[in-house]
Amino acid sequence: MKILVIYGGESSEREVSLKTGKGIYESLIKQDYNASLYDFKINQLNELIVEIGSHDLIYIALHGKDGEDGKIQALLQLLGKPYIGSDHTSSSLAINKSLTKEIANQKNIPTANFLSISNSDDLNLKLDTVNSNFSYPIIVKPNREGSSFGFSIIKEKSDLEKSVNNAFKYDKEILIEDYVKGQEFTVAILDDDGPVALPVIQIIPKNEYYDFESKYTEGGSEHVCPANIETSLEKSLKEYAINAHKALGCRHYSRVDFIVTDQMEIFMLEVNTLPGMTPTSLFPDAANAYGLNYDQLISHLIKLAKN
Repeated sequence: MKILVIYGGESSEREVSLKTGKGIYESLIKQDYNASLYDFKINQLNELIVEIGSHDLIYIALHGKDGEDGKIQALLQLLGKPYIGSDHTSSSLAINKSLTKEIANQKNIPTANFLSISNSDDLNLKLDTVNSNFSYPIIVKPNREGSSFGFSIIKEKSDLEKSVNNAFKYDKEILIEDYVKGQEFTVAILDDDGPVALPVIQIIPKNEYYDFESKYTEGGSEHVCPANIETSLEKSLKEYAINAHKALGCRHYSRVDFIVTDQMEIFMLEVNTLPGMTPTSLFPDAANAYGLNYDQLISHLIKLAKN
């Protein structure tokens, strides 16, 4: 079986994708799979289609726009080629943070109060709405971006417009959220006769929040897995994560991020349909605690995609 690992891309998460793709490729080679790497460029679709046609299975190792947003998934479905990860509908929903939060609210999965702003809106009017409906500090972030690009914690009203304009550099729609102070947790979901919640991870970043440096720099954060938490909290986090995975129609694997206050209030942050697979990534840590090392995890995902 020939497996094509599509990685790289042109989003702001390119460097992360390169590391994810390299890790997956090296694991495949070590396991004697016939694997190839392809660095994706949006203006080289014809070349990509040829590459896809000469392989039996596709591992999407892209992150962010044009990779995690359903576009590649839609192409692969049109070509009838099996691939690892959620389909184009689920991918396009999950990368859209505001839609994800709306679906979560419908399923009684708690999320922080939020407001969406488009670059076509009357900005002054929207800023007035923010100041009328939110108490500082607040969160400003792009609606369809990952790895904390364009993310800001705003503590003063005077900093709002600057942060909003910075977030618009990454997406035409941004999200304003209540700032929730608490501990960060993530729950990896792996399909195996239905979605299974892997051991909960507590994230302890060295910076104020789990930013790009904390995520991808060696020693940038501590991952406690399994998290040292009460059984009731663990159960709730896993239930919410599985429900979010199902509500968005995810398949094969996903990762659901949460923040928990000192009063044990749980707020879902977002759902990742193509979790990072770098040496510092969270999903491999959870799988390892579940009993699957990196190579076994990759092999399991391949089996899921073949079925």
